[in-house]
Amino acid sequence: MASEVFRLHGREPALRLVREFLTRDEWGGALHSRQYPVIVFTGPRGIGKTALLSELAWQLDQKVPYARIDCGGFTGGARELLPLVAFDLNRRSGGYGTLAFPRLITGQIAIAAPLDLTDREIARAQIRQVLEDYKRTGRLLQQAFSDILDSGFDALGQVHGTSVAGPVGIAVKDAIGKAGPKLVLGGLVATRGGRRLVLGKGQDWYGHQDQGLGRSALDVLVDLNQMVGRPDVGDNRREAAELLWAAFLADLRDSFKNSRRAIGWTLNCVLLLDNVDTKVGHDFLNELIMARREHAAYAPEEPDPLTVVAVSRGNLAERVCASGHGIVDLAEASYPGYLRRQTTPTGRWWYAVRLPDLTRDEAGNMVSKLGLPGGSRHLVTSAVHRFTGGHPGSTRTLLDAVAEHPGNPAGLRAILASPEPGLSTARRRTVEEGLLCPLRAGIPDEAVEDLVTCAAARNKKAALHLAAESGLLTETHDQDSVIFASDLWRSGDAGASILHPVLGRLLTRCLARRTADDPASWTVVHRWLRSARQDAGDEAGELYHALALGDFEYVARHFATSLESAGVAQWRECLEAVAAAPNRLDHQEPYTDQIRVLTKWADQRDLPVAPVARLIATGWIEADPMSDRHRPGLLRKMAADLDSFARYSTDMDAIREWAQACRAAADSMG
Repeated sequence: MASEVFRLHGREPALRLVREFLTRDEWGGALHSRQYPVIVFTGPRGIGKTALLSELAWQLDQKVPYARIDCGGFTGGARELLPLVAFDLNRRSGGYGTLAFPRLITGQIAIAAPLDLTDREIARAQIRQVLEDYKRTGRLLQQAFSDILDSGFDALGQVHGTSVAGPVGIAVKDAIGKAGPKLVLGGLVATRGGRRLVLGKGQDWYGHQDQGLGRSALDVLVDLNQMVGRPDVGDNRREAAELLWAAFLADLRDSFKNSRRAIGWTLNCVLLLDNVDTKVGHDFLNELIMARREHAAYAPEEPDPLTVVAVSRGNLAERVCASGHGIVDLAEASYPGYLRRQTTPTGRWWYAVRLPDLTRDEAGNMVSKLGLPGGSRHLVTSAVHRFTGGHPGSTRTLLDAVAEHPGNPAGLRAILASPEPGLSTARRRTVEEGLLCPLRAGIPDEAVEDLVTCAAARNKKAALHLAAESGLLTETHDQDSVIFASDLWRSGDAGASILHPVLGRLLTRCLARRTADDPASWTVVHRWLRSARQDAGDEAGELYHALALGDFEYVARHFATSLESAGVAQWRECLEAVAAAPNRLDHQEPYTDQIRVLTKWADQRDLPVAPVARLIATGWIEADPMSDRHRPGLLRKMAADLDSFARYSTDMDAIREWAQACRAAADSMG
C-alpha cells in the first residue's frame, strides 16, 4: 500500500492555527495586517513537519500567494533568497494578481552594478546611470532580474524539488528565468513610464525607508553595494541582509495597502521554510526579525502582511524559547494565546509550537484504510501505536509493512524482520532497519553506537552521566553532542527528557544484539547504571536496571516486602516504572511459560511473595509491545494476582480497584 494514503493525520489543528495567523483584521472600512510572529513548528525526526508544509502548500495553491524554501540545501543569503521568494509569491497568486517589488529590485540592481568605490561621487553617478538605463530599456531590466533569479537557483540547488542539474532541470530554470521578471516586476515595466514609476519608487525608498530618514538614496545604494562586496568587514553582511529584508517587507506593505485588488485580500501571503535548523535558516529568520523590530520601533501600527511558517527539529525552537521553556503544545496554541505571550523577551517575534505524536484514535484511522480481514483492526492499532509511541513516520512505515502481511497483521516480530516494502531488491532492508534509518540520519556510525549504549539509561540525565563517567562510550559526549540533540529526546514523566519511545525501543533491540564479550554489552551497561542509581539513592532506578539484568527474585522480594508498609499509590507507581524496564525475553514462547520460568524460585504458598512475583512478571511482559496480541490475557492474569494479595496491602480497596481496571481494559480489547 502506498504511503500517500497516510499523507497527513492528526495535523488539522496545525492547519487551523496557520489559518488563524493568516487572517487580516477589518476595521475602518479596510483590511489591516496584524502583529504576527514567526511560527515555528517543532518536533523530532519523522513527526511530519515537512508533510505539514506540503499540506499547507497544497491548500494555499491558487488561493493565496506563498513561497516555499528548503534551507537545508541553500548556500546563499538574503540577496539570493528574497528574489526567489518574490518570484514564488507570484507564481500562484489567484485573486491577488501581481505584487510588485520595486524596492527589492532597485537594491538588487545596485548590488550588481560595477562601481568605483574609491570615489564616492563617481560611484553615485554610476548608480544613477545604471538606474536610468534600466528605466529606459525594459529588456535590460528583465535581463538583470533573470540574472538575479539564476543566482538564487544556483544557491538553492533545486526548483521546488526539481534539480536544476541536467537537461530537464536547465529547461525548468530557463522557463522560470524568462517568466520570473514579468511576474515579479509587474506589468508596469512594459512601458518607459511604468519603469520610471516602479524604479523611481524603489529608489526613493532607500532615502527615507519609511522612517523619514532624509538620506540620499544614491548614497544608501552605494553603501549597499559596498557592504555586499565586502561581507566579512564588520557587520556588513548582516546590515545588507536586513536592508534587503526591509525593502522586501516594505514592498509587501505597499501592495497590500495600495493595490486596487487589496480590498479583497483577507489573508496574508505566506513564507514556508523547511529545515531552518541550519545556519542559513537561522540567519534568514534573524534578519527578518531585526527588520521587523526596526520597523515596529518607528511604525508599530503598520506590521507587514507576511505569515512565516518554519519547521524545526528543535534547535531553533529551543534557542528562541530558552532551552525549550515556552514551546506551546499544539492543542493549546492560538492567536489569542500568542498575544498573551508578547510580554516575554522573544514572545512578540516568535511562536514555537510542539507537534504531538499521533493519538491511538488517529493511528486507528490510518489502520482502517488498510482494509484488514476479520476483526484485527483494533489489535493492529494497539500493537503499532504502542511500539511507535504514535510517531507518525514510524507508524506509516509499519503500516505499509502490515499491508503486505494481511494474514499476520499483528505479528510485530515477523513484520520487523520482513523486507521493507517499496524498495528495489538492490536496496532491500528489513522493516526494522527502515524504521531506524531516518531516525538516525546524519549521525555518524560511531556516534550511533554510543547512542545505542545510552539507550539503556532511563532518561537523558542518566545518559549524560553514563557518557561522562562510565568509560563505555567510544567518544566523549556532552550536552551539545549530536547524540543528545533535542530532536532525539522529548519530555517524559516528571519533566525528564527521554528518547522518543520508538527510537528507544529500536536502539534497545540493537543493544540486546551485542555479544556478551562486547565492552558495552547489555549486561555491562545495565550493571554500571544499576550501581550508579544505587549510589544516587534512586530506588526505582536501581530496581529498573536490576530487572533489565534479569535479577528478578531480588526485585520481586523488594516489592513483596514493601507492600505491607508503603502507600498503594506510591507502591503502584514505583512498580509500573520498574516493570517498564527493557527485557531480552523470548516472546515466541507462550507468556504463561515465560511467567512460570521467571517465578519458579517462588513457593506458590508463600503469600504475598508468589502473587507479587507473578504480577511483576506479567506486568513486565505486558509492558513490552512485542507481546501486544496477548494483552487481554496478561491483564486478566494481573487482575487475578492483585486480588490474591490485596489483603496484605495497606489499602485493600485500592488494590481491588486496580484489579477491576485491568479487567475492564482486557474486556475492551475483546
